[in-house]
Amino acid sequence: MNILSGFRLLALTFALTFTASAAATPLILLNSEQQAASAIVAADSIQLEAPGLVSSMTSDVFNFGDAALKALAAVTTSADLARTPGGVTINCVHTGSFTARSTRSEPRVIEIEFQNCRPFRSLPNYATGPLRLTLAGNILVDKGIAGLRPGSRDRDLVITQVFSVPGETLSETRSLNFVMQGYIAWPSRIEADGVAGRSLFEIDGFLLQEIRSESPGSEPSVRQVRYSADRVLVSTSVAWSNNFDTLDEQTTYLWGAIRDEVRTDTGEATKRYEFAGLRWKRATDFPIQTESVELDGAVRFTWPQSSGAGCLSGGYLFKTRVPLFRRLDTDLQAYESGELLINGDVDMRLYSPDSVPAGLPVPGNGMLVHIDVKNVGSFDYDTSWLGSLQSVAGCP
Repeated sequence: MNILSGFRLLALTFALTFTASAAATPLILLNSEQQAASAIVAADSIQLEAPGLVSSMTSDVFNFGDAALKALAAVTTSADLARTPGGVTINCVHTGSFTARSTRSEPRVIEIEFQNCRPFRSLPNYATGPLRLTLAGNILVDKGIAGLRPGSRDRDLVITQVFSVPGETLSETRSLNFVMQGYIAWPSRIEADGVAGRSLFEIDGFLLQEIRSESPGSEPSVRQVRYSADRVLVSTSVAWSNNFDTLDEQTTYLWGAIRDEVRTDTGEATKRYEFAGLRWKRATDFPIQTESVELDGAVRFTWPQSSGAGCLSGGYLFKTRVPLFRRLDTDLQAYESGELLINGDVDMRLYSPDSVPAGLPVPGNGMLVHIDVKNVGSFDYDTSWLGSLQSVAGCP
């Protein structure tokens, strides 16, 4: 059994626990218009942000790891590298270099040390520090790997970028130190119909991003964003059509927790996600500019302390009955159709002006949000985006 097949079997085993995990998650009781609106605001925030939590942590590592493996493959093989005790040193495309060594045993573990390496002419990003890659097979450039380890016990992998705009200089530092283990597909090598587009891995560690802005005559301002993953088990899939016109994406957080912390000169805000089988799915059709989104499963979601009094932190259980569908070629964020059940208490249905059932008001702003709150009643909102329910929710 290969690595991917083994982890698919593991994923199936974990999938059997989803229902029990979701049922065991204490849910927020939603028994008023305000609470229902707050749950919808939370659902909108989660479906927009949660899928990017892991990709925000990993995109730099994929880019630099991919560039390093391709450069290695151009001059050596994994077997020859393993027989070279001192490893090889390769100049990066633009500036700097990296040194790579390999274990002799299989699976091959490639230890890379970046020295101010800038491999991309189009991106002024420089990497310094260690990166460990565990190959899934015996070749350097493959569709997936078995492990990623930016940083080490005593050092981070640091990626820096400095750029200027009129009247302002921005410097960005991203410090990465985490462990990914499982089967990890390389995004740059995903082919049509999703061949090599499926991953299953555990991630544990952090990304710390610091952006410093300096302008003549002003005090520098600093913004920090830290993503911390606590043993998060993630399943992802990406599938393109043969002509790359359509894209199907899916991310499932089986368990674990992620903290999203933002610190600025004026304060800090922290969101926390504790997962119990949360699945996000999106289908995009580029020629006709449409997308549909589904959100299912359970998560304990904690708003920042600075959020409005109406923001409800706690357990959420989502069930998409009809995918949330919208067009991307307009300035509106309105959905034309969709139905989402939240905690078994709130049933949200979305309608365009042309699809409103008889007896409901026709929206003038692009979308009717119709909600049924269990044992309370029904409510309608004429709006152009779900976030506008913040005023009803008291959750800005």
